[in-house]
Amino acid sequence: MRYPVHAWNQGLAGRKEKSEMNRTEITEWVAEWVADQIGTSADEIEADRSFASYGLDEDAMHLLGEEIESAFEECVDERSLSPRSSPGALTRALCTMCETDEDDADSEDASASYEMDQTLREIGFHGIG
Repeated sequence: MRYPVHAWNQGLAGRKEKSEMNRTEITEWVAEWVADQIGTSADEIEADRSFASYGLDEDAMHLLGEEIESAFEECVDERSLSPRSSPGALTRALCTMCETDEDDADSEDASASYEMDQTLREIGFHGIG
């Protein structure tokens, strides 16, 4: 189920300015959006799964881009809005766009490892064996 842009973004009214949001808050924002689109809990959204694996297509990604532009007042790189991309990749793009600092020192190492895993998935590498 898809919700209208204005209804979903109303939930952002009490949140911090985009420049004040940290990685955790941006991660939650993305997870909540995906969860709203597919009718589940944000806790069920895995950062490393593709948007397509949740049934989100190009139209949904276009809607997400519009909502990002409305909520963050900026556009995100369209590669981050591909159905093959993931909530984690989009979170990293939004954090970069918002110049958000890491929440903790371990996040950078985890992010680099995750980024490599995501890149391998996007190019179709599924492991050896």
